Amino acid sequence: MNNNTLDPNVGMTESIIHEHQLPKLIGPEKWRDLARMLDFSENDIDMIQAEKTNCPKECCIAVIVKWIHRRGRDATVGKLADALTKIELKNVADILLGRYFTALPPASKKTPCFISFDLEQKDDNYNP
Repeated sequence: MNNNTLDPNVGMTESIIHEHQLPKLIGPEKWRDLARMLDFSENDIDMIQAEKTNCPKECCIAVIVKWIHRRGRDATVGKLADALTKIELKNVADILLGRYFTALPPASKKTPCFISFDLEQKDDNYNP
């Protein structure tokens, strides 16, 4: 386990939302799905959208914060990660839990080339 790994039993906080950039990672298309997964009614979702003047980032923050207030101690990192996984955002759940931090480039079929230098070796023909 690394130092950035969050215990799934830790309570969600607003600082975790911002530290992990959850609104950006969840994106403008998925905040409503997350709200549904967290048991918000369509009426609740519409009210949040109206309150936040249709700003997806603010809507996403509002959903998670309202969920934290509704659930209290039951609003844990693990439960939010489960909800994210269920709406097909497992990558975001993994980031939240600290399972990985950066996207790795696709594997290359080329063999890596390593070059070594002997810094002690003199080249008598070298004349700077």
